[in-house]
Amino acid sequence: MDFIFRQQGKNTGEIFLDFRISADYYSYMPILKNAKHEKFCQLVAQGKDAAPAYIYAGYAPKGSYQNASRLIRVDKIQSRIAEIKNKIVAKIENKSIAVKENRVAVLEDISNRLRQVIAERAAAEDMIGIPGGTTGLLAHDQKGVGYGPASTVIDVYEVDTPLLKELREYQKQAAIEMGQWVEKGDITSNGAPILSGADIVYIKPKS
Repeated sequence: MDFIFRQQGKNTGEIFLDFRISADYYSYMPILKNAKHEKFCQLVAQGKDAAPAYIYAGYAPKGSYQNASRLIRVDKIQSRIAEIKNKIVAKIENKSIAVKENRVAVLEDISNRLRQVIAERAAAEDMIGIPGGTTGLLAHDQKGVGYGPASTVIDVYEVDTPLLKELREYQKQAAIEMGQWVEKGDITSNGAPILSGADIVYIKPKS
């Protein structure tokens, strides 16, 4: 038999976790000899009120409120409910960790792909001889200059600020997910501000 465990937001009531817990999950835990007691404990541990849990466990509806109230105060019942709750909490935490690890893995994969763009750009033949070209941080573009017969097309190389910004944001998000991000001002050890290369432009002269 499987049980559905749902945890709701405190204020909105929105269900943010919904997963199936197999009865096999409890198989290695001490199971109460009384099957109805065991099922009652599992249902209460999953959030069901005592009276409905009492009925779902197989007891008669008549007097369920009073009988459930007495049963839930029994020491071994309370211990069993607490034990199951602890296992459920551990499962939620493990699920949360797994989800976070998956998010970090995706962020790292995107960061690696962006770094690959930089590496391949640095190795491109058309970047040889361009100041800063072999860093892979320059983006190549062509722009028209002038009008009419005197117009010409020039090669323009600029620091690829959008790519660097994206890379930094992905790395920042990964660090946040791992609890390693600390907000600091962009200053050097001597207190001077770090200059950005965003506005550096190199125009390749025509031969």
